Amino acid sequence: MKHAIKVVLFSIYFLCGIQVALAQPSPVNMLQNATDQMLNALEKTTNKNPKALYGLVQRILLPHVDLDNMSQQILGNAWQNASPAQKTAFKQEFTYFVTRTYSTALASYSNQKVRYLPIRGGVKGDHVQVNSLIDQNSGQSIAVNYRLSLSGGEWKVYDFSVEGVSIVNNYRSQFSSVLRTKGLDGLIAQLKSHNAGM
Repeated sequence: MKHAIKVVLFSIYFLCGIQVALAQPSPVNMLQNATDQMLNALEKTTNKNPKALYGLVQRILLPHVDLDNMSQQILGNAWQNASPAQKTAFKQEFTYFVTRTYSTALASYSNQKVRYLPIRGGVKGDHVQVNSLIDQNSGQSIAVNYRLSLSGGEWKVYDFSVEGVSIVNNYRSQFSSVLRTKGLDGLIAQLKSHNAGM
């Protein structure tokens, strides 16, 4: 399980900054182009410790991930009942938490190759799943599936999974006990404390 989540975390960096043309946008092409862009950026980055990669994740990744949608799915009813101030505080701490986690995962990248698979039946509507395979140096391939939605002519990732393990479900499970016992304010405080120690 820990291995699967680690693969999910480092694979998310492929979801980065390519603007999609308004006419017939292709999420597969966007992901492939984004992969090339990130690999080029990594090659130019001599210091690959998590702190050094933090800015890279912020600049390339975050603008192309739907953190509002992701936060809402993770918190469920707690999001619906949250005040605007609580929503803002959670998104701030969760974004920092995820960004630092992804930065750590990026540091472990070691030239794995990614293959994006054609979308069965093509793109229909404003939601799509793109499947991919990460070819590891060991010869094994790991399935990573991305869920994207189209908004304003740009595809954004709102969930992804590795070998069937959803990142949204993973965080929802991690946070559920804190939400039950301490509420949303308790979860925000716990994230803030964790972030301070990162």
